[in-house]
Amino acid sequence: MKFKKGDNVIVFGSHSVRNKNTCTFNFCIVVGVGKYDLFCELDSSTTFKNLFRVSKERCFKIPDVDISYEIHKVVDPKIGDLVMSITDRHGKERKTITGLVEEIIYNPTKYESVTVKIRTGSGTEVVKQETIIIVETSQ
Repeated sequence: MKFKKGDNVIVFGSHSVRNKNTCTFNFCIVVGVGKYDLFCELDSSTTFKNLFRVSKERCFKIPDVDISYEIHKVVDPKIGDLVMSITDRHGKERKTITGLVEEIIYNPTKYESVTVKIRTGSGTEVVKQETIIIVETSQ
């Protein structure tokens, strides 16, 4: 893989304990390119830049992709779709709901203007549309 100064890369590390290896990774920027290794720095918003050297074999170049706002948007569910909702409950366990969309409620006077009623077995749950992805469409 060809690298050049300024490339965005994912640098893979590892944590080994006995017979178990765990992969770690960081987003970095290439600062210098050698034959086998790179100089990189952590891609962070802090003013302190952590410069280090790493084998090219531990780096994955993130391709430059020109994606505009108009394409590849999130698809909103329709009535009858099978959906999954995952909500983060601020320090508590995440709540996961899977079911069929029964109602879509739009109320522009509320902060979360679109809510969705999901049929889950014998009950229903109302969730914010922003917490939903489509698992299967109804058509």
